[in-house]
Amino acid sequence: MSDGQQTVVGVLQHRAHTGGSRPFIADGARWINYQEMWRLVCRGQHALATRGVRPGDRVLIDSTISPSQFVASYLAAHLNGTISVPLGGTGSAAAAYIADDTEAAFVIARDTYPLLFDRATGLENLDPKLPSPDQTADILYTSGTTGRPKGVMLSHAAIYASTSATNRFIGNGADDYEIVTVPLSHSFGLGRIRGVLMAGGRLSAVSMSPPGEAVTALADPAVTGMSCVPAGIAILQRWGEQELAAASERLRYIELGSSHMSADRKRLLAELLPATRIIMHYGLTEASRSCFLDLHGESDRLTSVGRASPGVQLRIMDQDDSPIAASGEGVIHIHSPAVMSGYWRNPAATARALSQDGWLRTSDVGRLDEQGFLTLVGRLDDQINVGGKKVDPAAVEEAAIACEGVADAGCVGISDPGDLVGQVPVLFIVESEGVNLDLPSLRRHLKARLEGHERPTRILVVRTLPKTETGKLKRAELRLLLSSEQATSN
Repeated sequence: MSDGQQTVVGVLQHRAHTGGSRPFIADGARWINYQEMWRLVCRGQHALATRGVRPGDRVLIDSTISPSQFVASYLAAHLNGTISVPLGGTGSAAAAYIADDTEAAFVIARDTYPLLFDRATGLENLDPKLPSPDQTADILYTSGTTGRPKGVMLSHAAIYASTSATNRFIGNGADDYEIVTVPLSHSFGLGRIRGVLMAGGRLSAVSMSPPGEAVTALADPAVTGMSCVPAGIAILQRWGEQELAAASERLRYIELGSSHMSADRKRLLAELLPATRIIMHYGLTEASRSCFLDLHGESDRLTSVGRASPGVQLRIMDQDDSPIAASGEGVIHIHSPAVMSGYWRNPAATARALSQDGWLRTSDVGRLDEQGFLTLVGRLDDQINVGGKKVDPAAVEEAAIACEGVADAGCVGISDPGDLVGQVPVLFIVESEGVNLDLPSLRRHLKARLEGHERPTRILVVRTLPKTETGKLKRAELRLLLSSEQATSN
């Protein structure tokens, strides 16, 4: 295989030439096969080039176009040597910031897609030059849960390596039909597009809002795989648990990721789907799918996020970049062929994140045991410092969710009003439907499970918690609720 074919768009070219009639992606009621998708991608590449979009330019892709249009646009930009910049569920202000930050040469949206793909029929070159693996393929903007998003630069080689490792671990193949319930424009969704394409399978993008669409899709006897965030699985268990359980015999795999899932919820899901290979990944936009956990095969390690993916190295360091002994807590560092090249036009942030020998310093805190299992403890920027004692908000949230009547929970640190211990934890909860929770009972529940410094000084009831499209808690927005009339305080 040539260098160019060791890119995702190069694999599409290979699939089109060797098994082009196989279906690839659902387009409404019809399927677009690999050969049709290759022709679309070549057509889009030709149209971009004739409009003066050059290799290295940035092309923004609006996620509101259809799934098949999004995939064609994403790969056409790659084929042209330009950099894909997906816009995933961003508001107008964020989109304007990204367009300005990248100095985008073109925006593919509902009004511009026909200009590239519908009006250039017959003009495409079906044997174009493929991009080099070391070229930048994507700039993915971080979700910005704690501040202004940064543009993560990923090379063709990085996304190819990540996809190859994922497919080897999951074991998906050409006979698989996957329903993708995560946004295609996010790191997780893009990974599933690439994974299905490189395996030669087929996919259908399914919305979780309303959940009935996903429940109906699960009933299709041809479906053998699914990708989902933990919040999506929780919705399916609530609205379609019988359908989910009934699909276990033919669901070969489920990939989960992008946000935290408690050990108890992992265990319950594994019990519900005894015949399905359930894989949960840990990673960042900067280093996708760095760990995998097999919920059945590693059922005694469900408190962890698994072990390093193929080709990935992990280490735990202190904040001065000195090694920490086995099982000690510290900052997680990742070395992988899938690690980002750097942050777009942000050399200072790049220098802080990447060492000279290519290790990524994350903001995640964890511990690595002697068997190589990684357990997340929290984040450097999320930890609450109560009089010198560290509090992991996730531990407080898990304790709260374990209380009957609590559907969801979020914990943040605020400055101590008494100015004695620096910070104190505050807990936000969402009540289960039809429940009027007794807050003193919840406090007794938390007292039995948390140390004194971990217990929230305030508990507030809210209707919903602010989250990203992939289910990550927006802690910065959560703090704003403290002054909101939407919250009932105790």
